[in-house]
Amino acid sequence: MIGTRICMAALLALVALKLVWSGLHGKTDGALALGIVGILVPLLPALAAAAFRLRGFWVYAGFAPMWFFCHGVMELMAGNHLLLASIEVMLSLLFFGGYWLRTKSIKQAKAAASG
Repeated sequence: MIGTRICMAALLALVALKLVWSGLHGKTDGALALGIVGILVPLLPALAAAAFRLRGFWVYAGFAPMWFFCHGVMELMAGNHLLLASIEVMLSLLFFGGYWLRTKSIKQAKAAASG
């Protein structure tokens, strides 16, 4: 249960961070709109999984933190926006840590129920 909460908090924090990041670059009206699209595209698998009630929502939701992790590493390597990129990488890793905890607790619950 705690793993699911960590995943949800990290995912929401990543979306909030990307909105702030887009707002900082929003010198023109188009830049903010492009930033919002950049946030929504990685979330499409999770939104589709929620809309069609597919099993394994968090697997689909994991595409967004993976995308944001790659973006954060790219920004770190380029030397741009070091603070925001570091936070983005850490939140992505927090999501995957929460997913690991979630998977571990599910496996322990299944083992306890079966034997």
